[in-house]
Amino acid sequence: MKNVSDGDEYSTPGEEVHHPRRDVNEERRRALDDVGSVSERRGRREKKNAHTQCDRAERMHLNTQHIVRRALAVR
Repeated sequence: MKNVSDGDEYSTPGEEVHHPRRDVNEERRRALDDVGSVSERRGRREKKNAHTQCDRAERMHLNTQHIVRRALAVR
């Protein structure tokens, strides 16, 4: 097996040429298959976004409470 990056891009008949980029793409494809279908990933993403929005709302609420407390303490 020859490596393409060795500078010798031509292989003799019957010899396999190694393509690092193709291997990476195959690994990505396999990883995506393990993760699940597009709809499953979309569902997970929507769940994650919902959690993020909840966290953001909670932080904003706490921030508002803090500002109100500080304003009342100044009076």
